[in-house]
Amino acid sequence: MNNELRSATHLVTGCSAAGTMRVAFRIPTEQVIVNEDPLSCGPTPATTDMAEWRAVREEFFNNLYRDCPDISFTENTESELLSNISRLCDAESVYIWAAAGLSDQLTVAFTLTILKQSKKDLSKVFIVPVDLPLSSGGKVHGLGEINIEQWRNLDRIPRLLRQSEIKDYIDAWSAYTSITTEALIQFISLNRDSQMLVEAMRTLIDRYPARNSGLSKLDEQLLQMTKTKGRKAARIVGNTMGWNDSLDCHGDQYVFHRLRQLGNPRLASPLVELVGDLACMLFCEAELTEFGNQVLLGCANALDINGIDDCIGGVSLTNRSDTPLRHNGKLHLP
Repeated sequence: MNNELRSATHLVTGCSAAGTMRVAFRIPTEQVIVNEDPLSCGPTPATTDMAEWRAVREEFFNNLYRDCPDISFTENTESELLSNISRLCDAESVYIWAAAGLSDQLTVAFTLTILKQSKKDLSKVFIVPVDLPLSSGGKVHGLGEINIEQWRNLDRIPRLLRQSEIKDYIDAWSAYTSITTEALIQFISLNRDSQMLVEAMRTLIDRYPARNSGLSKLDEQLLQMTKTKGRKAARIVGNTMGWNDSLDCHGDQYVFHRLRQLGNPRLASPLVELVGDLACMLFCEAELTEFGNQVLLGCANALDINGIDDCIGGVSLTNRSDTPLRHNGKLHLP
């Protein structure tokens, strides 16, 4: 297997995972391509124009990382995915490594979509599903969680994607980037060969506001941690991330971004009050407002009072009356 690994072109999500895998298998740097974009947060327009796509994603991340506002996916042209699509198309064989989490599964979907648009022979594309169990239960969500020894002990053999799986992943990307929630509902409601993909896509339901609170599951937990874990924003963010065992896991900067949104002074009734350096969670503190506490207690609805300005994949949520609501694990259209 090692000889096959060293002769293929590999695609992984995240620089940490790429570096660990290269060391574990002694794969030359030039044979590893990295998707540095987690894909699972921020706007994802349905476009075939990679320049437009790059511009939208870079704008999102520049707003997200306020202390580092010059993020560009062109800085690492030797291995970054968007700069190396032609390399993937020209490769004799492509191995896509993917854990069970939403970001890894979306990397597969995004890559297969752009390879198909580029007329790549998809019969040369292999997948290496990584579903390592965690000691605490569940599965590894992202390849960045795996250490060198775990990489070396993987017994997963790269296998060719079946045509039905390729269709599932391309359909998933179409559903994720669609401007309508109906596309997601339809995707997860049909029988699919790619069960790991369906399980990851189903977690997108939790991004939508709950009928009772008007908040996403992540925002609800941020309020709970703000109430129970003290004022330090870094502690609130860390405990929220530790609580989240969903396949839709997030980085600390995105979670901090959601906390800032809950305290946005432009809201009719902010749910938290923020003080300190809003660009750095280490020097920022948060405290529940009376309204935030009422929402936690189930006595008020954030969506009814503050409206909504959010995006979930390609869906833009800006109108209260048009927003699908989450209830009992399902989405209910208006």
